[in-house]
Amino acid sequence: MDGQTGLKLDDNWEIICPWAQIMIGTTMPVEVTENMIELTDEILEKERGGQKRKAGKVRGKGIDLEDLEEWNVEKYFQKTINKYFATILSNHGVIRYILDDTSGAWPGSKHTNWSCLMNSMWVVSQYENEYNPLHNHTEYSTNKLSAVMYLKIPEYEESRPTDGNIMFVGEGDGDKYFTTSNALIKPLVGSLFLFPSSLNHEVKPFHGPGERRSVSFNVDVFSEQQRKD
Repeated sequence: MDGQTGLKLDDNWEIICPWAQIMIGTTMPVEVTENMIELTDEILEKERGGQKRKAGKVRGKGIDLEDLEEWNVEKYFQKTINKYFATILSNHGVIRYILDDTSGAWPGSKHTNWSCLMNSMWVVSQYENEYNPLHNHTEYSTNKLSAVMYLKIPEYEESRPTDGNIMFVGEGDGDKYFTTSNALIKPLVGSLFLFPSSLNHEVKPFHGPGERRSVSFNVDVFSEQQRKD
């Protein structure tokens, strides 16, 4: 996955932004979404056990990564992760930055033949007035890429347009005319967003009946040289 080209929109139009924390949005295949809903239904039914919940910040429930193959979703996620990382490498200047190791983040010899390995996944089930505050996923050095997918979305009140939105907060607002550090997104069922683990994000509370269910995961990235060390 050593990208050699830029982020091309067509044969003569290339995006050049190596300073950006690139995020990708995509829609999962229907069968992947349905399988993830069934998988998380089982997990949440075991967890709930008739317990009442209090509104506020909600923590996730872990998903066993070995279950992904059984539910026929592992190959899709791995393919999507690989495609996302290839997109990052294709961003002009990123490979040179890694190979020259100007940051100290990639010590050792020149790195080639990259691998991406999912290392954790969890489900978050939220109801009225529940939220996730601003955070990122860099609590462990093995977290380099992250993702969030949406499996269930409640019926939001039209009078509250930001209800249930996820907001990503980056560092790309250097130009006051045409850039912003914030991206406010109202996800749909099947939405999948992939982003660097360092990208801050928060989930807004919503008002009304229904469940907002998401699944997040983290990914480690390492080279052939690092595997040998």
